Amino acid sequence: MIKTSLTDVTTGRQAQIVDTPVGDVLVTTTTDKQYSYFKSEIRTTAGTTVVVQPQSGEAISLTDILISAEKAAGMLLIQFTDGVQTVILFGIALTDAPASFGVPLAGRWLGWRDARLEMVTDADFNALVAVGYTKIPSNHTLSYAEWDAER
Repeated sequence: MIKTSLTDVTTGRQAQIVDTPVGDVLVTTTTDKQYSYFKSEIRTTAGTTVVVQPQSGEAISLTDILISAEKAAGMLLIQFTDGVQTVILFGIALTDAPASFGVPLAGRWLGWRDARLEMVTDADFNALVAVGYTKIPSNHTLSYAEWDAER
């Protein structure tokens, strides 16, 4: 057997191998798996709840979302907003049936600088929103205009 290793020519860092019960495995991961968090919020009355608020100058990138709401004469909205600009991600009418679903998001479900994720309800009913997300540092965020131009 020839001993080999994978080395980044720029940093000199080597890829890692882990010895498992069934053999050696090259260790790989993603930013989402390594650095993600989760947060959940429940609302029972009409109004707005902040689900995730980024630190000042930062942004959030969604990795997963779970939504549950009872059947009601109402609407549930999930939105990014900075208090000036608002983009609705999900709008769910609950008149005919309850909502219960989870989505492992793929792609760049990324908000702009200082955009928080909110749950908005227009009537009294039980709703739960849980999200997985990563924090995006300020040096990698975009203003709303820049963000909007890229999508």
